[in-house]
Amino acid sequence: MSDNANPDPRGPTPQQRGEAAPTTQQMRTVGQRRRDAEQKLNQHLDEARHHNEQPCDNPEPGTGRAFGGEVDAADIAAIQNDDSITPADRVDLIANQAIPETENDDIRPGKGDA
Repeated sequence: MSDNANPDPRGPTPQQRGEAAPTTQQMRTVGQRRRDAEQKLNQHLDEARHHNEQPCDNPEPGTGRAFGGEVDAADIAAIQNDDSITPADRVDLIANQAIPETENDDIRPGKGDA
């Protein structure tokens, strides 16, 4: 006698291996999740298109920022093209364009007015 419990030369079936096909409910769930994800993606893309259609030509004076909080690209380009600025200072200046410094220099916990 042979030690092989499955005499089929093609090998075990998926059910014998424990890899059953997904159920109808699982397929419906996957399909619904995919449709929801596509709908959400389309909504985000529409919002991005709408946001990009709004011109922002008038920067707020003295802030380096355009109305709405966007960083002024011309200021960033000027900082990047200025060879008299060290790379570290360039990073600091660009970061301050995106996130302006506050009055309080050090706002970390434990460094307050205690």
